[in-house]
Amino acid sequence: MNETQRYEMLASGEKRNGHHGAPRQRPDRPRAAVSSDLTVQVYSAIADVPQAEWDGLARVQTQSLFFDRRFLRGVEAGAEQGLECHYALFYEGDRPLGLGCFQITDFVGQPVGPLLDRAPATVSFIAQRLRLAQRAFRVRLLVCGNAFTSGEHGFVFAPDVQPDRAVRALLEAVDRIRRAQSASAATAVLFKDFGPGASSHRIAGRLRDHAFSDLETEPNMVLDINPAWGGYEGYLESLASKYRIKANRAFAKSQDLTVRDLSAEDLAQHAHSFAVIYDAVLDRADYRLGRQTPAAFRALREELGDELVLRGFFQGDRLVGFSSGFVADGALETQCVGIDYALNRELAIYPRMLYDYLQVAMDRGLTKVNYGRTASEIKSTLGAEPVSASCYVRHEQRAANRLLPLLSRYVRMPSGPVRRPFKQAFYVARGEEEATSVGVDFSFGSLVQATCAPCPFWRDTPLGSR
Repeated sequence: MNETQRYEMLASGEKRNGHHGAPRQRPDRPRAAVSSDLTVQVYSAIADVPQAEWDGLARVQTQSLFFDRRFLRGVEAGAEQGLECHYALFYEGDRPLGLGCFQITDFVGQPVGPLLDRAPATVSFIAQRLRLAQRAFRVRLLVCGNAFTSGEHGFVFAPDVQPDRAVRALLEAVDRIRRAQSASAATAVLFKDFGPGASSHRIAGRLRDHAFSDLETEPNMVLDINPAWGGYEGYLESLASKYRIKANRAFAKSQDLTVRDLSAEDLAQHAHSFAVIYDAVLDRADYRLGRQTPAAFRALREELGDELVLRGFFQGDRLVGFSSGFVADGALETQCVGIDYALNRELAIYPRMLYDYLQVAMDRGLTKVNYGRTASEIKSTLGAEPVSASCYVRHEQRAANRLLPLLSRYVRMPSGPVRRPFKQAFYVARGEEEATSVGVDFSFGSLVQATCAPCPFWRDTPLGSR
C-alpha cells in the first residue's frame, strides 16, 4: 500500500480487514467530553454574565479593551446573522479564577488548490478529500478569541491557575457550547492568536495534549513608534529618500480628501455609502473569518467613544473611504477599511489611510501601530515589521484532524518582500549592518486568520486581504 492509499483510507474513514483486505466503513466517534475540577458557567450574552466577577478578573488580570464589557456589548449589537457570542466564567468554590470569550462564525474562502502547486500528490489528494481544493468552502468555527481583531483575546486566568487546569476548564466550556448548538454546530475549534512572549502561551501550548495542532499564521505587521521622531515630520525625516518620496506622493494624490473622525450621527447620515464601500472591500477577500455589519461600528462608537478610531475620507460631501481601529494597551490596533475602488488609484485612498493611522497614533501618544496581517510589502514601506503569531486548531472529525498538520506544511500564501524603509543609521543603531529587504513565507494557518479588511491595490499589484 502506497502513501496516497494510506491517506485515502484515513480521509474516508475506511479500515482494511486484515484477513480479506476488504474495506469497511468506520464511523467517526464523538470526542470524549473534557471535565474540569473548576466549576464552569457558560452564558450566551454579556448582559447575563455576573458583572462583579467578570469585571474583577478583566481589570485585575488584564486591562485589555477586548475583554471590556463595553466592547463586547458593541460586538453583540452589530452581530451579523449567524454570529453567536458566548462567555464563560471559571470558579474554584465561590472564587472566580478565569474567564473566556467565544464566538461561533463562518470561515469562508476560495479553493486552496492553487496554493498547492508545489505540494506532493498526497497532499493535493488530502485537500480534495477535505473539499478544500477545487471549490469555495464554508466552515463553521467555534473561536476562542475575537474573530474581528488580531491578538490573544480569548481567555484570562489568575496567575496561580496551572496550565492543565486552565485548558481543561476551557475545553469543558467548548464542549458545553457545542452541545447547546443544533443546526449551528461548529465543525472545528480555533484558539487565536498567540504572539512571541504571550503570557497565555503557557496555557495554549497544552492544547496539543488534546489533539490540537499549532499552526503558524501570517505575522502581524507592527510599526513601533520611535519617541525620538517627536511627530510625523520627524518620522518622515527618518525615512530613506525613496520611501519619503512615496509618502509625500500619497499625500499629494490625496490632497482633495478631507479626513475626520466619524460620529454616530455621521454614520447615520452616510449609512448607505458606508455600507457600499465596506461591502466592496469585504467582497474582494479571498478568505474571511466572520463578517461585521455597519451597525457594529455605530454600536462600538456609542459604547467606546474615542477608544474606537473611526475615520472618514471625504471627497467633498461624499464618503469615499473609512478606516477603523481601537486604542488598546497603548497601541493602535487597526481593524477594517472601506474604499471606493473607482477612486482609489486616483486619490491614493488606501495609502493615505495607512499614513493616517500612524498620525493618529502619534497624536495620541501611543507606542505602536499594529497594521494586522497580510499585505506585508505595502505595510513594510511605512516601517512596519513582521511579528510572528500562531493559533491552535482542531477539527471535530478525527480523520480530518489527523490530516490537518500534513496539509498545513504545503499551503503557502502569496507573499512579497518586507521592505526596510529607514535610513541606514536606524538599522546600524539596532545592531544590524544592512537595511536589506527580507522575505516572508506564510502558511496554511494564515487561512484561518483572515480578517474582515482586505487590502486594495497598491499601484498595480493586488495584495490580497489585510
